[in-house]
Amino acid sequence: MPTSTAKLLDSELEQLRQDRDFMLSNLRTRSLSNFLGLGFYSAGVWKKYPPASPKLSHKYNRVIVTEEETFEAAGMRCMLLGLFWKMQARPPQSKVSMDDIGDEAFWLEFLRIGQANNWQAKNVQQAILDSESPQIPPKVRVAAWLFIAGRCHLAGNYGTKLPAAAFERLGHIEFSWQQKERWKLLLGFGLESMFKKQQFRTNMAMDMSAATMPDWFSFALAKRRSDIVCHWLQEHPAESLGISLSDIMLYVAANYHGEYAVKVIECLEQLSPGLCAGFCDQHGNNLLWYTAPCWQLRSQFASTFDTDRKRRNPNSAPCEADEAWRRLAHVHGDQNGRTAGNWKLLECLIKLGISADQPNHYGFKFRDLDEFGQMIKRRWQITRLRDKDPQLPATC
Repeated sequence: MPTSTAKLLDSELEQLRQDRDFMLSNLRTRSLSNFLGLGFYSAGVWKKYPPASPKLSHKYNRVIVTEEETFEAAGMRCMLLGLFWKMQARPPQSKVSMDDIGDEAFWLEFLRIGQANNWQAKNVQQAILDSESPQIPPKVRVAAWLFIAGRCHLAGNYGTKLPAAAFERLGHIEFSWQQKERWKLLLGFGLESMFKKQQFRTNMAMDMSAATMPDWFSFALAKRRSDIVCHWLQEHPAESLGISLSDIMLYVAANYHGEYAVKVIECLEQLSPGLCAGFCDQHGNNLLWYTAPCWQLRSQFASTFDTDRKRRNPNSAPCEADEAWRRLAHVHGDQNGRTAGNWKLLECLIKLGISADQPNHYGFKFRDLDEFGQMIKRRWQITRLRDKDPQLPATC
């Protein structure tokens, strides 16, 4: 028997069905109309194809449906589910049911939030983040957070104001264009020996070039030469490398994969025990969050502006050293490293005492992020974990 909440939800959805402008504007959307099985909108009517007839082709088997018939045939609960994905700027997920996202109390709350914000995606997501309602599941809040963080990049960008809950991007490390310019000073045979793990020849190239130790180390770190990075970490004091151990840790967590990341993380832990478990950024995120690529700018060309709001130098494009790396990586690099699963890194971090259930200052857990990624079948894109990877452990 339907609960009182279910009856109230159905009642308000039927009232929404009477809003002609709302129904027309949404059902004209191709993805939403197809999700509801209503066909496609064209010239004031909907056209759909019933089950194929053995005698008639689709051209002659097409059925024309008027606006009134379409509005009446639309399943309002299914439409509410489609609107949830539309507010996420995602195509409807046919294999995700309403129960997979939240209970009826949540859907009633979502319906009211949508109506109060005129179904404007940015405002709806902001309202979800601002709401203190216990009816909103954590993974829905995470979804709203990802939308805001991905759509509202910087304050003043395109004249927009950074919402209060559009949290700053994680502070992972990226090398400046000035540092990348200095990579031009690296000698070719030094790059080759670096990729071949020939430490002696690399040291010889370092002695013969005008580049300093920070230039060589930053290049090795940026190009994922984990063996060379670990060797230099053990052989040279941290102050001579031009980058702190904490920044190296963040760069590796955000950019490295699998065994390569584990090797460097374990080396850092040997040099500074408790470095990884003791890390917490200004938003309360532990190091697990830095392994997720979902809202980070993964490319130096993703924005025309630097973090200080200055326009990027156009000469910061990949230079000769990067071209040399591409040629060498094709022969000596790990071609599978960039698509390998990241479970080994997370497993290593969890063993070091970092919990997937530790909430940040906004009440989100890394587990919430992973559960949302699994729900929308985007686990790899969200957390860099494959579907076949194990579930995150309940405790450290």
